[in-house]
Amino acid sequence: MDQRELDQLIALGADPQSSVVKLDPAQMDGLLQKYTGLGLEQLPSDLDREGYYLESTGCYYLVHGDALLFTCPELESGLRQEDGTVQLRYRFPMAQDAHMLWTLTLRPAEGSYQFVSNLPHGPVPEVTPSEAVWTEPEIATEALPADFQVRRGQDQISVYPFTAEELADARELVESIVAGFAQETGVLTFEVERIAFDPMLTDWNIRSEMSGAPTPGWAERDYYASRISFAVTYRATYDHEKTFLQDTEHAVLGVHLRRDGAQAPWEYQEGDHGIPVAEYSDRAMDTAELDRMVTLGGLEGRLLGGYQVEEGYWLYLYREATGTVSFLHARQDGTEVLPDELVSLQTF
Repeated sequence: MDQRELDQLIALGADPQSSVVKLDPAQMDGLLQKYTGLGLEQLPSDLDREGYYLESTGCYYLVHGDALLFTCPELESGLRQEDGTVQLRYRFPMAQDAHMLWTLTLRPAEGSYQFVSNLPHGPVPEVTPSEAVWTEPEIATEALPADFQVRRGQDQISVYPFTAEELADARELVESIVAGFAQETGVLTFEVERIAFDPMLTDWNIRSEMSGAPTPGWAERDYYASRISFAVTYRATYDHEKTFLQDTEHAVLGVHLRRDGAQAPWEYQEGDHGIPVAEYSDRAMDTAELDRMVTLGGLEGRLLGGYQVEEGYWLYLYREATGTVSFLHARQDGTEVLPDELVSLQTF
């Protein structure tokens, strides 16, 4: 590859600091066959006039850079096929098109998995698959439930039945943490609008941890008993000579707490700004609305959390008589739901 070729690639938009691999048509055909299951002849006829193809040499050029490394793909769901291939659906939360889902396919290869796209078989994975998906066989799964899913809908979110005292202690710690944030350099005004216990954010944080290496000997119950998340909605203005942060209104700060066991005190785990909508619901109930006993659909229990929607409320009800948590719908006019409208939630 000579300088003239590199100059032509740069003119087409290639990064001059990136490495370049030159492939003749036969090599390009073999590469496509290996990773996509398609050859040059099966691709659109105008493909060789797009991208990094030079008519002067009749060759293809693969340019490698690190521009996408910062985006950190976030797994949404997956599906394992009978032939061993795995289809994963993911998004780039830090990219401009963070709202879009992408799909890739992996197939077993020498004890691990190989990326393959555009396979001519297999359905597109659903948002909530029915089967656990692991891309590395050495990941320990003994602490995970058989129906583990990367992403669950609102009717599948798990909630640990925290006591009123546990919720109050957790909120008190969150209030002190948020007060500390307000002392950050560059903050001119910091007004907290609401501190809400968020079951969806809690479940998401727990499953993010469980998707890594599970703590030896821990069952799913232990994770849920030892983790809780709050969504703090706030307004803030900053001294822009001291910080790059932008003034915000109705911004959301996620505060995650942990403890060593169900009886241990809460400790600060981590916090995150700019929570994506997929992970946070602004309809999370304020803790001031929790802990009261209610009767819905003939079931009496204590409210743990919930979401307000146009047609009413979706609520998490802890039934102390049975030790179970139910996810149910209540209408805004106060009408009780029928028992057959209840959606069973996880039992702890």
